[in-house]
Amino acid sequence: MNIEESKKLVIKSIEDALEEQEKEITEEITEDMQLIGGDSLLDSMNLVQVCINLEDYADEAGFEFDWASEAAMSKS
Repeated sequence: MNIEESKKLVIKSIEDALEEQEKEITEEITEDMQLIGGDSLLDSMNLVQVCINLEDYADEAGFEFDWASEAAMSKS
């Protein structure tokens, strides 16, 4: 999977998370959109759902996330 395919997968995951929560998508979802904070389309539950969706896609591709690793939990 290349970077463009990865970006599309993340955007699809965001769309899916918003649809699952029955939130109306009021603006185009782009690679430059803010994912966290006051101006984000995603609330905390949507963000968790995006992570779960991405984990599911990764499992299907044979890639495994380690959400508890130091790198994953780093503030940087």
